[in-house]
Amino acid sequence: MEWDGSYFSKYVEALRIIKPKYFLYENNDRIPENIINEINKELGVEPILIDSALVSAQRRKRNYWTNISNVTQPEDKGLVFKDVAVMDESLIRHDDRISNGFKECENYVKYDLSGKGYYSQQDRAYYPTSKAPTIPRCRTDTKFNYWLGDNTYKKTCVLEVERLQTLPENYTATPGIAKTRRYEAIGNSWTVDVVAHIFKGLKVKQSDKTVVSWV
Repeated sequence: MEWDGSYFSKYVEALRIIKPKYFLYENNDRIPENIINEINKELGVEPILIDSALVSAQRRKRNYWTNISNVTQPEDKGLVFKDVAVMDESLIRHDDRISNGFKECENYVKYDLSGKGYYSQQDRAYYPTSKAPTIPRCRTDTKFNYWLGDNTYKKTCVLEVERLQTLPENYTATPGIAKTRRYEAIGNSWTVDVVAHIFKGLKVKQSDKTVVSWV
């Protein structure tokens, strides 16, 4: 395999050792076609593309490989950013510089706080009635601004990001774990309700071996 030494190689090794009745593997929808074909060859199934936007307020397209049969698309719950928002006054920011290069886009507004004509992801605020973007692995609290209008936005918080991944509230609130590490863990995780949907109706006897899954 071209991925020798990668996480996927370790996943395949685990499958061969454990020999589970069921397996589930997830990866980004934007990985190259040759890698998708390699995964198909190793796992013997083709992926199912599911967007977390169907079950959460976050756009997150992912490929899922599984031998669980009859997996369908989840029902669209119609959730948007305002449905998970935490309106904490301490997170609200007003900045008159937002008027610099202000532009309205489909899902967000963007502005140029530096005044140099450069629009970074930090210089965006998403509409309450839109979907939030895919949760990143780092600097999450600077990339998930919530637009309030009149040069005002709200910064995100861990609780909102947990809700976007449909995690239980304060699930990552572990003593001694920094907020940045919580964001990182959430960004690296699955959308819980997507996995629950895939597992829906799955009947596993106590004697069956573990379902081997990987994100």
